[in-house]
Amino acid sequence: MEEKSRIVAIFNTSPEVLELVRDSLQQAGYQAVIAHIDDLKRGRLDMIQFVEEHKPDVIVYDVAPPTTRTGPSCA
Repeated sequence: MEEKSRIVAIFNTSPEVLELVRDSLQQAGYQAVIAHIDDLKRGRLDMIQFVEEHKPDVIVYDVAPPTTRTGPSCA
């Protein structure tokens, strides 16, 4: 029996972050679906309907990619 890939739903404000996270997860063997938070806020997307349609195993909400510091330490 073939194991189905896990589905990850990603909600974020940045289209670039959505694409980056989706591509990374897909390369790792996950199925990823994305949604813009602005669409939720403006009522263009119903979150309950989105979740019922895609049936994700996990939801990632407003993830931020890691950053590197180039300036002086704040410590």
